[in-house]
Amino acid sequence: MSTFTKYDANTPGSVLVRDYAAQIAGKTVLVTGASPNSIGYYFLSAIAVADPALLIIGVRDIAKGEATAAHLKTINPNVPTRVLQIDLASFASVRKAAAEVNAYPEPLEVLVNNAGIMAVPTYTKTKDGHEIQLQVNHLSPFLFTNLLINNLVSVRGRVVNVSGIGYGLGHIRYLDYNFHDGESYDPWRAYGQSKTGPMLFALSLAEKLGSSGLQAFSANPGISATTSLGRHVTDWTTLVVYFNAHKVQGNAEGFAPWGYADNDLIVATYVLAAFSPDIVEHNGKYLEGAQVADEDTILPWALGSREARKAWALSEKLIGQKFDH
Repeated sequence: MSTFTKYDANTPGSVLVRDYAAQIAGKTVLVTGASPNSIGYYFLSAIAVADPALLIIGVRDIAKGEATAAHLKTINPNVPTRVLQIDLASFASVRKAAAEVNAYPEPLEVLVNNAGIMAVPTYTKTKDGHEIQLQVNHLSPFLFTNLLINNLVSVRGRVVNVSGIGYGLGHIRYLDYNFHDGESYDPWRAYGQSKTGPMLFALSLAEKLGSSGLQAFSANPGISATTSLGRHVTDWTTLVVYFNAHKVQGNAEGFAPWGYADNDLIVATYVLAAFSPDIVEHNGKYLEGAQVADEDTILPWALGSREARKAWALSEKLIGQKFDH
């Protein structure tokens, strides 16, 4: 049973935008991975109608960010936009982007760590020395958020970490996060690890800073057929491997019917996580289907203070910086 039933998996994001228009209006919102035809792009497009104060478009490619900004102007010409260059495969780029945001005159009220990659077929290390999915999907958002934390706390802001059902494919491999330097690499297990991290990170933020007014959630937006996230999933065979991997784990996703969601449905859980005043008591929780997930359905490696503490410590170790909040 859900712990929040105002909406369900069939509620369009546009309905939530209408309901939370007052919470969206006047807000400064930063979304990473907001290139055209990404979930971040669709999310920004959905909320632009509600007159946010500023939409910050985090992208690796400036030209793509400018394309998103131009699109948002067609939706609401009065909404200010700003393009922020950030490459999550580089800690140096993340630090530079965070310094830029902290120098903005506007306080940051909502951070959506949306950018991500999935099922990179060949083991790849970043120049920082980490398996690329782990860094892009978890370590860099962990670093970016912590570098912006004083900014967010100052306005009792909100953090949304993208996760998804892929977390069920892998716990955090505390003793072998780099897969024996690629020797035992599996694209889907690596993806699973990188999606478990954001869930535990949201839990930690709520535990450490909830008393200061910070809200943090992890969100499963659903499966979209129109984004570039699945660019490495090139054929049906690859998807069969994905769902068979869920079956091996004994996960419900390996047996239940599934389908793609349209873009209005895809953004609904993001809107809930970023703006809903109705979920404050669920700080740190995992959201899916435009509601707070029932904890009895969440796999144990993505729950609890012990796992959150261990994931935080490993993340600090791999980044090489401690954050004493």
